Amino acid sequence: MTLSLSHFLCVSVLLFIVGLVGLMMNRHRLIRSLLALEVLLLSVHVLFVSFSAFRGDIHGQVISLFVIAVGAAEAAIGLALLVLFFRRTQGTTVDQIATMRD
Repeated sequence: MTLSLSHFLCVSVLLFIVGLVGLMMNRHRLIRSLLALEVLLLSVHVLFVSFSAFRGDIHGQVISLFVIAVGAAEAAIGLALLVLFFRRTQGTTVDQIATMRD
């Protein structure tokens, strides 16, 4: 059994929907929001890699690698801000961000 492009598109759309639902349902929790954003980015990676594999070129895979590198840096900065935020407020809800204006 071979997988066609439509199979990968369906997986990507399902990941995108899961990420959107997760982002909408967890807007008040910072960690869950960051994880939902990562699922959204994962769906885009699946699209890039699947299109580049079925077209026979490597450009989509190279772009995906660069985006993964930027995403790793983004995750490191986001987690550092989350630790700082937790130390100041003893909570991780988005509603408490207004208290950071010292």
